[in-house]
Amino acid sequence: MKREREKLPEPREKKGVAARLGEWMEIPTDILSGQPHVELFGNREIMIDGCRGILEYGETFAKLDCGGMVLTIRGQGICINSFVQSAVNITGVLTDLDFS
Repeated sequence: MKREREKLPEPREKKGVAARLGEWMEIPTDILSGQPHVELFGNREIMIDGCRGILEYGETFAKLDCGGMVLTIRGQGICINSFVQSAVNITGVLTDLDFS
C-alpha cells in the first residue's frame, strides 16, 4: 500500500515589528521602509518626503540625500521653496529625475 506524503505548510515570511504594526494600522509600506516618498505635480513641482539633506543646488539642478540613494532633479529655474524636517518642495520646469 502506497502512502502519500503529507504536505508541510509553506513557511511564513518573517516580518519585523514595524512591518506588522504598519499592516495592523494600515500604513502604506513605503512610509515604513525608509524609502523616500516622491510626488510629482506635472513637470512644475515635486514633493519629496524622506530627504536627509541637500547635497548640491543650483538654478538647473538639485541633488538630495534620500538615505540610501541620491535624487538628482534637473530642469530650468529650479527653486527649493521649503525644506521642513524631511519634506522638500521644489518648483521649476522639471526635465529629469535620477535616482542613484
